[in-house]
Amino acid sequence: MHVKRTNNYGSLIIVYVTLIVTKNCNNTLCFLKDDSVLVCKEHRTAVVNLNTHLLQHHNVPTATQKQIIERFDYFATVSPAEIELPEEPAQPIDELTVVQDMSPYHR
Repeated sequence: MHVKRTNNYGSLIIVYVTLIVTKNCNNTLCFLKDDSVLVCKEHRTAVVNLNTHLLQHHNVPTATQKQIIERFDYFATVSPAEIELPEEPAQPIDELTVVQDMSPYHR
């Protein structure tokens, strides 16, 4: 699904986001039980507030949001301040895909 947004400079941009429904939410969201963190695989980030994330970044309708939140609500997450950073060097997180840098400066 394409969504119109404005960037930090006020310019209109169009971005692609996955339409999340209850049947496919496990493809986009996952709970990392070892770290007690909910992660959005598409945005490759921890999700602090699932309701806000679904609304702002995936345009999920309210009724669907409630169903998805109920599905992930039983996971006990920790606040960002409680997350222990890994020792250096950090290991990749298996649930997240590696993004190859496509910029011409790194070829």
